[in-house]
Amino acid sequence: MSMRCTYLPSGPSSGVLQVDGADAAIIEDLSLRDIRFSADAPPLLGTRLPVPLYWRQYHRHEEPGRSVSSAATVTQISQSAGSVSVRCEGRTPDGTVLSRVDLMLRADDRTGQFEYHVTAALEVDDGAEWSVSWHADHGDIEFLNLWPEAVFTPERPEDKRYSACCVLRPDGIRHIPHHHLESRDKKNIPLHGGDVFAWLLEDHNPAVEIIAPAVVEAGICAYMWDAHFGVRVCTDGRDAVLTGGRRVTAAYRLFTLSRHEGEFMLFTADSDDDPSLLDVPLVEEGRSLFDTHIATVLDPGTVWPWNFSGAPGASGGLDTPDGRAGARSLVIRGAEGLSRWEATTLGPAFGGAPFIAGGRYRLRVSVKTSLERGFARIALRWHREGRAGISDPNTYERLSSAGVGPRCDWTDIIIETDAIDPAPDRLHILLESAGEGECWFDAVEFQRIEAQGGEGSGV
Repeated sequence: MSMRCTYLPSGPSSGVLQVDGADAAIIEDLSLRDIRFSADAPPLLGTRLPVPLYWRQYHRHEEPGRSVSSAATVTQISQSAGSVSVRCEGRTPDGTVLSRVDLMLRADDRTGQFEYHVTAALEVDDGAEWSVSWHADHGDIEFLNLWPEAVFTPERPEDKRYSACCVLRPDGIRHIPHHHLESRDKKNIPLHGGDVFAWLLEDHNPAVEIIAPAVVEAGICAYMWDAHFGVRVCTDGRDAVLTGGRRVTAAYRLFTLSRHEGEFMLFTADSDDDPSLLDVPLVEEGRSLFDTHIATVLDPGTVWPWNFSGAPGASGGLDTPDGRAGARSLVIRGAEGLSRWEATTLGPAFGGAPFIAGGRYRLRVSVKTSLERGFARIALRWHREGRAGISDPNTYERLSSAGVGPRCDWTDIIIETDAIDPAPDRLHILLESAGEGECWFDAVEFQRIEAQGGEGSGV
């Protein structure tokens, strides 16, 4: 007897997909959550980050008009032995762009496995326009975002699952290891019809097969290893306008691979070895001396990088000679504008200890400058719990040191905050320089000072 698939609506844009009366997945406001692939397995997708059943621009996706999910409806369109299909529709707030996603749940009597087949179309109404922003790391219009359960768990880092992603193509298998570095193998991954993208390696491994023949460009988030799948409509880094009558389509299948299948993929895959990763500075516990690199770390998924952002003509890197405390120092080779190194991965959102309400924070850094003119300085930047603007560091509170002059030998700079209450949920270390020439930073020491006045631990 065939397993029976049904859809039970619970609202205009919500309902439950079931197999033999048990929940297989839940649709809630055009998003799919708690996705199971068999009756006896736990949910593997959509537990924390639901899977959107609509098109959107991921760049600034929280802004109105960039997600096609307003006026949402979900309706059943078919049911047969072993499958049920629903249609998910939404529009932009002005009603001029339509998203239509048809989702089929299929249950296999022989294997007991569930699969989810999706076809998605985006249409711009006649006479209308939709402005689309270029996205540097994956397709501009996203139709799928997947974050497997426990692939990144800041609250319980010891419970992390999966160690890599793999891409299966007719010409071979590509291995993409999980670390938090913004490596090139995570960006603009081309996928054609028949290509498979999977997270490995556990007993049950979620995977997506691209069905539509059009090229998809995927990208993996270096923070939490979710994957974005989108269609590229912009070219040469420029924004685009989709005019009336434009139609964009995609199709895919969600399923699982067994451990045996995953082992074959993982152990026969090639890696895109990137030697430049060896020179990426890592944020170290307590005191950064810049002597370690990714190849020396037992579990690369547990370390976080320093990030450089520079004025036009500026560059940042590691310099081996004349480090004050260690063998290497961070260097900024500057221009007229402001450039900086940033450590933005402190605290509980990144697996670290929580910040304490009323706590104070101290930053000590050794600095050396050799500039034609300009200055160097250090700063702490933070966002408090419960306040707006967490995604925009330009709105954060900030404490900066006085500037160090253009030519000085190694000098220790220390800054210390007042008590911060409510506690921060983000706190960043900034090492900044402005002016032509070179500036070095070494022995970066960040320390928490407990609210009662006692010394806290380094981070």
